[in-house]
Amino acid sequence: MNISQLEYFLAASRTLNFTQAANQMFTSRQNLSHAIRYLEKELGVRLFAQEGNSLVLTVAGHETARRAQKILDEIVSLKEAFQSDEGKEHQPLKVALGQNSINCAPYDLPSALKDYDWDVSLSEYSCKQCYEAVIEDRADLALIDCMERDFPACESSVILSNRFYLLASKDSALAEQSTIRLVDLSRHRIVLLPDYEFQLRPFIDACLARGVNFRSFDVISNIGFMLMTVRNEDAVGIGSAAFEENTPPGTRLIGISDFKAPMNLYAVHKKSSPNAASARRLISHIQENLHADKIFRTQPAQ
Repeated sequence: MNISQLEYFLAASRTLNFTQAANQMFTSRQNLSHAIRYLEKELGVRLFAQEGNSLVLTVAGHETARRAQKILDEIVSLKEAFQSDEGKEHQPLKVALGQNSINCAPYDLPSALKDYDWDVSLSEYSCKQCYEAVIEDRADLALIDCMERDFPACESSVILSNRFYLLASKDSALAEQSTIRLVDLSRHRIVLLPDYEFQLRPFIDACLARGVNFRSFDVISNIGFMLMTVRNEDAVGIGSAAFEENTPPGTRLIGISDFKAPMNLYAVHKKSSPNAASARRLISHIQENLHADKIFRTQPAQ
């Protein structure tokens, strides 16, 4: 067992795709596959299983990922222990938050950082700008809400997944239905925020494939304007899982019967960043808080 095997396995455990993992690790798919196979042979367990067309971690795989990450973080920590500490306390971890993650996600990310024992500097951007900040080394870590997508040149992991909804006026005919089909949206204005291409590409593609005309989509500037448009016009907005218990006044949250892609909270950082180990440490802290249901929003939506 060596460090490279653990790194290759962790990349595959995050992406659940050997090709994507190999690209992240700047190696071939064959090399990555061989490394994982040898690791499985040495441990005497299967780390991955196939479920339909999807690759998933086994129970042993989840436990191996948890322990392997601790091992690699300790190795990085050991190296850092013999480096100069000069100025370290004045260099907080730079974290970029997507605007929707702050404004309408079902979790309160800033609160997840209140009891964190390292300094963190938060900046708010659009989702695409968060990714660009990491690429350009202006941020050590980005926390981004969007549907499934790749983040080239970065290491990414899904911290949480939430159901995707539409939001309609309570006086709309759509509000009388518990779920709707994508084709039914062809008769309505669909209100999107400016980052829709980056955040919602699978939803847009699914709508177009079912005959929804691109002219049905209308891009507006902010969430407040989206809610006002949905309440006052025959329009449909993008709903958040934050609204399941506290739906904005005058609106109704509606599921989609023929579209099941979730909204994911991604943690994105550069593997080559000098603060990569610190970024992974913060990701673990946020995961522990979120999954312990400590920081989910309960206040009424505006």
